[in-house]
Amino acid sequence: MSDIPKKNLEQVVRDDGRYPPEAFQFLQETAPGEGHITGQEICRRLKEKAVERWGMLAVVVLGKWGITETIDFGNMVYLLIEHEFWHKSPTDTIEDFRDVFDFEVAFASATKFEASE
Repeated sequence: MSDIPKKNLEQVVRDDGRYPPEAFQFLQETAPGEGHITGQEICRRLKEKAVERWGMLAVVVLGKWGITETIDFGNMVYLLIEHEFWHKSPTDTIEDFRDVFDFEVAFASATKFEASE
């Protein structure tokens, strides 16, 4: 057993530096569910919640956080796994998050205005 104290989530996020704490807060609020969920499902949940929360600005908010493709969600998840905040099944890989959807296409419907009559 290591004598090195475990870092808290804030320290891990700060030391990693790729994504801000707000991005991890959004991930933790949105992704967890009952039982195991796949990387693809995590990506879909995050997309749906982003559109629900920010509408046409979802892609802008995520982009400001450095999240521009689904592998970014995977990078965040695997950082949490690496530091034992989250767990994975033996069949899970970071590749489960690669190219789940194209951001431009996925968020296009949230950026269109519908004219009402």
